[in-house]
Amino acid sequence: MDFTSASGIVMILLGLLCIWQGWKNYKLARASHSWIQVPGTITHVKLRKLHDPERNADYEALITYSYAVGKLEFSSSTIAIGKESVELSAKGSLFVHERFPLHSWVQVYYDPANPAQAVLEPGKEGNGVLVIAIGIGLVVYGGIQFS
Repeated sequence: MDFTSASGIVMILLGLLCIWQGWKNYKLARASHSWIQVPGTITHVKLRKLHDPERNADYEALITYSYAVGKLEFSSSTIAIGKESVELSAKGSLFVHERFPLHSWVQVYYDPANPAQAVLEPGKEGNGVLVIAIGIGLVVYGGIQFS
């Protein structure tokens, strides 16, 4: 097996992994519409300046919240499936503490099969469709390399 064929196989495997992960996130995001709602509290808000001119955002807000299921307490920083932060423009960053005030009440949606998994924005997913598209591209490219 030559280098081109071997790299084609690697690309195909990476593509299949991307497709699997993207599909998993997509299905989980859709399922989160039916997750159980409980009140939660914003426990930490951190605003971080991004230094990447390729992104359409100037800042990233990292939000942590707590919630209870029965007598068990949980903490999470997941905004939506596959999304651990909120990206903001410079102007939007001025309002992050208004949108997510520290110690304020939020609606939390948790997975009844896994109460440790929760989101603030059910039904949304960070990048599942994009990851699937990249995976398909890798599989096609790997197939061309392998043949």
